[in-house]
Amino acid sequence: MLYDGCIIDNTYKILGEIGSGGMGVVFLAYHLRLEKYVVLKKFKGDYKDISLLRNEVDILKSLHHMYLPQVYDFIQVGYDIYTIIDYISGCDLSTYVKNNYAFTESQLIKWFRQLCQVLQYLHSQRPPILHTDIKPANIIVTESGNICLIDFGISLGGDTGIKGLSLNYSSPEQYENYLSITSGTASRHRLDGRTDIYSLGASFYYLMTGCVPDIRNPRQPEISSFSLPYSDAFISIVGKAMERDIDKRFKSAEKLSEAIDNIKKQDKRYKNYVLLQVVSSIIAGIIILFGIGLVVYGSDLNLRDEYNERYESFVQSYNVGKTEDAINTGREIINSSKYNSLLKDDLKAQILHAMGECYYLNGDYTNAGLYYGKALEYADFVPNPEDCYLDYIMLLAEEGRYDEARGIIDEVNEKRPGLIKSGVVDAVIYYHQGKYDNALGALDGVELDSIDESERCEIYSLYGDIYSKMQDYENAADFYQKALQQEENALNLRKLAVACMNTYESGPSVRKNDFLDIAEMTYQKINTAYYPTAEDSINLAVIYSYKGNYPKAIDLLESQTKIYPEDYRLYMFMAFFGDESKNERTAEFCQKARELYKYGGHSDKAQENGTDIERLKMLYQKYCGSAW
Repeated sequence: MLYDGCIIDNTYKILGEIGSGGMGVVFLAYHLRLEKYVVLKKFKGDYKDISLLRNEVDILKSLHHMYLPQVYDFIQVGYDIYTIIDYISGCDLSTYVKNNYAFTESQLIKWFRQLCQVLQYLHSQRPPILHTDIKPANIIVTESGNICLIDFGISLGGDTGIKGLSLNYSSPEQYENYLSITSGTASRHRLDGRTDIYSLGASFYYLMTGCVPDIRNPRQPEISSFSLPYSDAFISIVGKAMERDIDKRFKSAEKLSEAIDNIKKQDKRYKNYVLLQVVSSIIAGIIILFGIGLVVYGSDLNLRDEYNERYESFVQSYNVGKTEDAINTGREIINSSKYNSLLKDDLKAQILHAMGECYYLNGDYTNAGLYYGKALEYADFVPNPEDCYLDYIMLLAEEGRYDEARGIIDEVNEKRPGLIKSGVVDAVIYYHQGKYDNALGALDGVELDSIDESERCEIYSLYGDIYSKMQDYENAADFYQKALQQEENALNLRKLAVACMNTYESGPSVRKNDFLDIAEMTYQKINTAYYPTAEDSINLAVIYSYKGNYPKAIDLLESQTKIYPEDYRLYMFMAFFGDESKNERTAEFCQKARELYKYGGHSDKAQENGTDIERLKMLYQKYCGSAW
């Protein structure tokens, strides 16, 4: 039996049990040499033939796919067998549903496609590999927004032996085989790829309806009977994938993938349009010419739909603050030659500029400058070209490259006089030089009535930044609110919340409790409308603690450990709140925070507040009885 803290094979430090099921117990471990997290999965049952197990693990090790975890090896400890697998950081789809997350059709189609790719890969092996345990809990959404299909015990070549079974998501033939095995009778069904296709359909049935499918219920409502915010074509595909009759399902993952790729052609409106055109063409006597045109049109339509889906995904990621996803999707759009005919110069400028902003928010100023610079090549084609120039100029000023910044101003204003307001740029330069009074004076000279909402938002935000540096947090908060009235975005929401918290913590303001309420509402808005970071959740939990609601603070942080499992700060603040509220789990929080701080991969630990670390060390000694 493994226990927390023990080291196996001089390599794997056990951090704790993270799950168990039909296939065995699962432990999170830390690879001491590679300095990365891995999973140790203990096989249940008595494996007398180790060579057979070795063959199965060797097959798993040979699998290499972007949407599958990598299997490394297996080890034997006493009588127990463990496989070593990549640890996948993220949150499973069942957790999203339980937290009332509403999926868009574009999200679901993206994940459906990725899972089809996985099944095509597995089923194309020789012999074919069946997953046999596809369900939402085994589909992880990674931090990049892609999926990873985890936790399968292989069944080779349609073997009737069941190595993984989840009652609600198993196909009828798989469930009947399971009953045969448990009753000691002969199995009647040979499984094939359509078994996994059923489980995939059943999983998406749950994601789309929120209702758990039940294979034992012959009157289970069909997905088409629900009123759902998804296209008829997509609903039809999911319904066909989970047909009870195996012969009525898609014959292969490849056919299923083709149906998804041609989803617009499955839509009733599209079919009716095509039918009308064909009939009209016959009457007009130009059926052949129309047929050629339809092929071209259909191809163009598919490409346009694909492009629109990519662009929608990019905009959504950018709007909610998922900067890495936005960067990856933007790069895919910009670098793909097939989108050249669809990607107009104005959209290209907007995508490049947004990618630069994402890099800027991530602190990668080198790439931010690179993409801001690329956006300038197309800036004249966008409605507000000054935004492209201004952000690049501000970045140069932030890096102390003042001559370059002023050079761009002169160059732009020579072509388009008055496009760049020199007062704003002067303010940015003064701000980064630490001349805050001069910066305020420069901004006061800008005529706000003569500029649009986007520019006013930038200027109000800059006012807020200046006052924050001057530690005048009340004025900073007021200007951030003005910025948000012009244009809402996650960055200014975070700035407003931080300024309000600083106002509360600095003490003298008679409105300090009002500011704390504003900070709470702002972080709650970020949590619901945008993509919250670990820092957002920590700050919101701190606000709850200020109001004496320690259980709510701890619950919030504990929920975030599923999304940010390597971030020791979540456990550190849980330990702080546990100590303040006399929570019986405080020792547990201290231990977990220490393990992740010493062995984890969180990149910001070197920048952590030293006072917080010293406090954590004292709490560890107090509750765990030993030195740090």
